Amino acid sequence: MLLNADHLRYGDSTPTLRDIAHRHDALVQRQTFAAGAPDYSAWYAEAARHPELAELAVERERRFVDRPPQALAPLEFHLAALRAAGFAEVGTVWQYLDDYVVFARR
Repeated sequence: MLLNADHLRYGDSTPTLRDIAHRHDALVQRQTFAAGAPDYSAWYAEAARHPELAELAVERERRFVDRPPQALAPLEFHLAALRAAGFAEVGTVWQYLDDYVVFARR
């Protein structure tokens, strides 16, 4: 079984939902960062300071050093990829705008 929580952006076929989700995400990020939450880079830097994660952080950097930015892929792409990978059952177990938890079972 696999559970994946991620942003699965709306595509060109749903511009209204894409706009609402984008504006909501921007608002939540502004409020969260203003309240003192670390951004992505700061979170990883803090995690790397923990001895039990330090070696893993080095390995993460090694693996992703030359990785190009990933294209944003919609829900349908992820579900199709899971089916192609051999999962017999796939679906969404939770969604709030373009934030999802996807389920897959072999």
